[in-house]
Amino acid sequence: MQGNVALTPHLRRTGNGLAIGSAALILIATLLPASGRSMDAHFCVICGPLGGVDAVLNVLLFIPLGAGLVLSGVPWRRAVLTACLLSIAVETTQLFFIPGRDATLGDVITNTVGASLGVALVRHSRTWLLPSPRAAAWLVLGWSGIWLTIQVISSFAFAPSIPTSRFYGEIAPKLGNFDVFRGRVLRATIDGVTIADTLLSDGDSLARRLRNAGQAVATVVPADTTFGIAPILRVADTSLREIVLLAQNEREFLFAVRTGAATLRLRGPLFGLPRAFPARGGRDAQQAADTVTLTGRYQARKLSLRAESSAGRGHSAIPIIASLGWTLLLPAQWFIQGTIGERILSWIWVAFLLLPLGYWTVYAARRSESLTRPSQLTWTISLVFVVAGLGGAPFVFGQSPTPASDWLAAFAGLTLGAVLARTTGSRPRLGLSKARL
Repeated sequence: MQGNVALTPHLRRTGNGLAIGSAALILIATLLPASGRSMDAHFCVICGPLGGVDAVLNVLLFIPLGAGLVLSGVPWRRAVLTACLLSIAVETTQLFFIPGRDATLGDVITNTVGASLGVALVRHSRTWLLPSPRAAAWLVLGWSGIWLTIQVISSFAFAPSIPTSRFYGEIAPKLGNFDVFRGRVLRATIDGVTIADTLLSDGDSLARRLRNAGQAVATVVPADTTFGIAPILRVADTSLREIVLLAQNEREFLFAVRTGAATLRLRGPLFGLPRAFPARGGRDAQQAADTVTLTGRYQARKLSLRAESSAGRGHSAIPIIASLGWTLLLPAQWFIQGTIGERILSWIWVAFLLLPLGYWTVYAARRSESLTRPSQLTWTISLVFVVAGLGGAPFVFGQSPTPASDWLAAFAGLTLGAVLARTTGSRPRLGLSKARL
């Protein structure tokens, strides 16, 4: 099969470095012991409550390896086979020798898919770097669909998803993957209904309250700061799905409600209010006896957190917006606080997703004998998808309107992509030519 990249010594050196570096990263990321218990099922494809996250990260982890192998001169079939065998070796090692690691068939499949994607990106680099107007039009349509899908998934993942079930209340529970809250819980309620450490009698009423942005409140006497997430109030159903969580993490108040992310097996959003708990000094008996009232409320448009004590009051209102979707795919849990740093990362996320659309739209809009009317509609199609992703998806799921800053980030991404396209398009060649790989 014909590829479209001619390998130069420079590209081979780059490929060798990329392949070696990515292989080292894979081994470091997959062969270190982990806390927790390994899964008993090994032949699943999307495994466990975070199976969606694992699948995406497995694909991304192996893309550089596939690209590096092909750039270093390895034939594409052998490159895919090499990546597959490496994945099998890693999963076998995890199964027999690495505690806390989950070895599954799904990991081998998604790793191989990632390597294959890396191979395809290199072999067809001319197609997506310097596309013809017709090819660019198809790329625009394809990436527009990907962009809209990501926005819909992000919006759905942040929408509350409360099942109809029987619920159990848990007050300062001792759970395997959590720290233990060492203070006292004086009272815990949801919309004024007391939550006890037992089976809750009216699960349907609780589900309705939570779907209607029910307010969870816990009054506690804190003790020492924790060294991890320590649940204070937790509601779970008979399928062991976590529905509501109020917790302490060091001095931070954490709050979460089950959302669509759990259905998609993505990392559920967990929101935090810093410095909600007093610093513990051991010598101050009065401070040690002080009570703190914690309040969390998850609405479709925003999440509200409040902590009140004699030492003061803290409050936070965090808009629920799709541009926070990057938090759903991280390897570790992110505590969303509504900081300027999170907003900057969200702007980068939006701009990054739309940069390819701006790039390929410029190529697709160029006049060509083989493509006339479709090229004239390309910018319109792109803008329709951008508006649908930024404005339509949040509206459908009842979330906050996309802020102006996110629209500006989208414009910046499209503009940067267009500038890059005009820069590369002005060059007659980029060192790319037909070659057998």
